[in-house]
Amino acid sequence: MDGAEIGGSRRVRSVKDVVNFYDDKIDATDSPSMKKNHIDFSMKPSSRTRELHRARRDIRRYKESRWTAESSKAKAESELSNAKKMVKDLSSMIDESNNKAKTQMRDIERLEKWGKGQQGAMVVAKRNENYEYA
Repeated sequence: MDGAEIGGSRRVRSVKDVVNFYDDKIDATDSPSMKKNHIDFSMKPSSRTRELHRARRDIRRYKESRWTAESSKAKAESELSNAKKMVKDLSSMIDESNNKAKTQMRDIERLEKWGKGQQGAMVVAKRNENYEYA
């Protein structure tokens, strides 16, 4: 770039001079589209490198964090599914137990009704029993 002319009157000695020359022109304009594309070259290369390494490290941490969160979510969903299945099994067992209990209660009620009609005959039969042993 040595010896090149910019704007017809100013000689450029390096790339940094060109950037500064156009940087001044961008700052002079009020165009938002031009300012949006503005890159800060004033940072030292070592600063930019450190910044880049920090950004990469942060991205890696976020990815690890995301992976951990997704893994935890999958585990929680699996546990929830197992819990729902267990609830379904337990509720069916409770229903089955309730049905058996109702059936037994009906059988007991029938026996009690039948027993009340037979109670007089049973009392007579017990009186006639002989408790002697041979």
